[in-house]
Amino acid sequence: MMGKPRCSLSGAGRGELVTVISDNYKIYADAGRPATLNNGAGIATDYATLQDAVHVWQQLTPEQKIRATVKVIGGPVYKAHEIERLDYGPKPE
Repeated sequence: MMGKPRCSLSGAGRGELVTVISDNYKIYADAGRPATLNNGAGIATDYATLQDAVHVWQQLTPEQKIRATVKVIGGPVYKAHEIERLDYGPKPE
């Protein structure tokens, strides 16, 4: 029998919109791995960590975000709909 899906709340308690995300929707990644942000206009910038690259991606305009990608060095390339789903915590069992 499957248990209740675990969810996380983002923005709770700070007067922000609350987003509920199921663990099944999250993409678990190692935030400490180096990554490259391609801003969608052909400019690629290397960052010390995936978390740093995602933070800069979050500052892009919506028009830039949809075209931008984040590539983990030696790993996958994430597109906008995947970057929004990244989670840096341990994957639940």
